[in-house]
Amino acid sequence: MNTQNIYNNKDKDININTNSNTKIKICGLTSPAEARYLNENHVDFAGMVLFFPKSKRNISIEQAKEIMAVLDASIKRVAVVVSPYIEQVRQIEAAGFDYIQIHGEIPEAAIAIPILKAFNVSDMGSYEKYHNDSRIAGYVFDA
Repeated sequence: MNTQNIYNNKDKDININTNSNTKIKICGLTSPAEARYLNENHVDFAGMVLFFPKSKRNISIEQAKEIMAVLDASIKRVAVVVSPYIEQVRQIEAAGFDYIQIHGEIPEAAIAIPILKAFNVSDMGSYEKYHNDSRIAGYVFDA
């Protein structure tokens, strides 16, 4: 079994199986220093919260660009948003994100990057509305 220790903390010794189909996404990045940590630990996805001032992890497009500039090319960049306006989607596309993770409603307009549709436990009933939407590349189930 091929495993990799993802912690440098002597109190933690957690290994992951790198041969599995499991992907690791760390969400809520707010600084380039956090991006460097993700690089060191070979995660698959880096999420950044945009256009949601209620979140303490909300950052601007400019801050997201600074973080993305530090991330290894192998790490997929994910914009995490709630019911975005199409103008916000266009800013996300222009910034160079690989995916857009949408909580809430997805705009009807065409979106040029793959969508990850997020569901909270409380809105799983809306899964039926989206499960046949060809624009959706995957699902995120969030508590």
